[in-house]
Amino acid sequence: MGEIMDAGGTFAGTGYLSGKVAEEFYMIASQTEEFSVSKTEVKGTIVLGNIEDDFHPLGRRLVNIFSKAAGWNTIDLGNDIPAEIFVESAVKNNADIIAVSAMMFTTAKNIVFIRKELDKQSLSENIKLAVGGAVFKLRPSLVTDIGGDGTADNAIDAPALFESLIKK
Repeated sequence: MGEIMDAGGTFAGTGYLSGKVAEEFYMIASQTEEFSVSKTEVKGTIVLGNIEDDFHPLGRRLVNIFSKAAGWNTIDLGNDIPAEIFVESAVKNNADIIAVSAMMFTTAKNIVFIRKELDKQSLSENIKLAVGGAVFKLRPSLVTDIGGDGTADNAIDAPALFESLIKK
């Protein structure tokens, strides 16, 4: 459905509805042992959430599901999370990556505060900052503008992004 929307083949309302159906499917499927238990050892720890003032959970929830299935320990903080809480949780849980979701430009700008907090605590070398959400597809330069270390095109590609970030 995402590819059809990108090509201009449907309306936003149709995309939203299909997203809600997909979310429900993945939430049910993620409760099964086959989907949620990786057959490999844990690759690392990710703290993820929606940045402060952002209340769009679908992408974050899907990243959580696909990352767990790929062998990552994920700590989902939820929606509307201030920068300090992201960093505090990452330190507390010895996280390798903070993964932040933002749907719109107005909320994506708040991600810069996570980068500033990581820099202030001299953590930027040890904790990578992955960013995601619709706004980064529309404006790819925003990733570096706000201090992100990388982004993925979609939730399925997020685990590969995480692997590439910890190898840097």
